[in-house]
Amino acid sequence: MTSQRDQQLERRIINEIPYQVLVEQSLVGIYLIQDGILKYCNTAFAGITGHTPEQAIGRNIATMVAPESIHRVLNNIDNRIGQGIGNSTRYFNKAVHVDGYLVDLEVHGRSILHEGRPAIAGVAVNVTKRLKYEREFRESHDQLQQLTRYTIKLREQRRQEMAREIHDVLGGLLTSIKMDATRILNHQPSANVAEIAEDIINLAQESIHFARHKSEQLYPTTLTYLGLKPSLDSLLNQFQQRSELACQLVTQSPIPRLSADAELMVYRIVQESLTNVVRHARATEVTVTLSADADQLQACILDDGIGIHESIAREGSLGLLFMRERAADFDGELTVTGIPEGGTRVCLILPLNERNRKPVPLLEPGMRL
Repeated sequence: MTSQRDQQLERRIINEIPYQVLVEQSLVGIYLIQDGILKYCNTAFAGITGHTPEQAIGRNIATMVAPESIHRVLNNIDNRIGQGIGNSTRYFNKAVHVDGYLVDLEVHGRSILHEGRPAIAGVAVNVTKRLKYEREFRESHDQLQQLTRYTIKLREQRRQEMAREIHDVLGGLLTSIKMDATRILNHQPSANVAEIAEDIINLAQESIHFARHKSEQLYPTTLTYLGLKPSLDSLLNQFQQRSELACQLVTQSPIPRLSADAELMVYRIVQESLTNVVRHARATEVTVTLSADADQLQACILDDGIGIHESIAREGSLGLLFMRERAADFDGELTVTGIPEGGTRVCLILPLNERNRKPVPLLEPGMRL
């Protein structure tokens, strides 16, 4: 006949078996540390350092931790026990594998009572691969940023060279053609020759205007001499003529001069935003707002089109990537948001730090203000 004691033992075994199976089959390491000694661990925890549970249990935890992590691990154990039962923490450390290499661990632990005395119980996860992938991702992201910014600078350099060639070389050739045709007219040619010369003059003049326009599109020389506001005013006027959209520039405060590169960056972001409006937004109006205070400049482009949700997920969205990288290269931040009543707002916030401000020229001897 089964005794009451045997029945209690049987019920205890039946109740404990499911928990024991769960612990032993767990994919994460489970441990119990008391007085700095590993009192218990499952197979997953022991396997982190290449041991079996029988080899690991009873060892001082410091012998399994990398030298650089020993101080952190022991401090965390003491702090959790010192702050009372139930105190928990999460941190990262490094363990030493039996083969000599280091293993990155994410450790979660809680102070408990074990056999009437304080102990630490918790889980540990091998995150070596995850951290490796994260490092590789960060490195790839950094390389992508460097490549993007290099591409932007290379493109700007090429644009500037092309603008100079169009303005100086092509513009010069067209002007010479116009002058030669004018010389023909000055010699009182026949009616047919005079008509041809006049046609040449008209075509040359149209070509000169076209070359100047394309040169300005490639590299706005007005930025150098007049600054950001007049250049954007000119850009919006040209954009309105081409697109037949209602455009306006609103300045809410005096706009300071920026460094040449910073002004070009703001100009390009506005230019690219206007191009996106034409391609995707189906808008009828565009408003560009400029404002500045002592710390930052803000440029916002607002349209009344279909909004960001339909227009953003299209081919060619690399334009937004380039815009964000342009801004980030100057410590700026670019946000693109949809407007509930319809439309899209692109906002650039640029800190007016020493790099982005236009340097004040020093007075040379003999110069007066």
